[in-house]
Amino acid sequence: MTKKIFIGVCLFLCGSCQQTEQLYSDRELTQVLEKEFGTHSDTVDLTGIDYFKWDQLVILPPYSDVQKVGRELDLNFKIINQNFIKLSDSYNLLVFIKDDKVVKIAELSRNYADFSDEKQIIKKADTRFIPSEDSKLYTLQSSLPKDD
Repeated sequence: MTKKIFIGVCLFLCGSCQQTEQLYSDRELTQVLEKEFGTHSDTVDLTGIDYFKWDQLVILPPYSDVQKVGRELDLNFKIINQNFIKLSDSYNLLVFIKDDKVVKIAELSRNYADFSDEKQIIKKADTRFIPSEDSKLYTLQSSLPKDD
């Protein structure tokens, strides 16, 4: 009987230790992004962000359902499921990915930028953005029509 109780307690402890660690907005990365988008230049190039390894970016707009977008893109977003973007309209969530795993996230205030290219996987080499007339809405440079 005590053996069954011991095994039960061990299983309970093992199960409770496997809680997914949560990733929260990286303040240093957010400051880098605020600086980049705050310059109001003709192009914002994120390909130079290299103080951590990443190869893809996903931009989640306000009110996004993190888990639903993760399923749609076939990515595991459990590590960021406690982010409150689903309830907020004040920021975009930039999700940096390496080898199909989330490595960093940044909550970028909409005072700096909104995006027309969202809820898609963007390769690092394509993370160059062009501002619209009002300098708040950004579009991927690669998605703009080419001049002939």
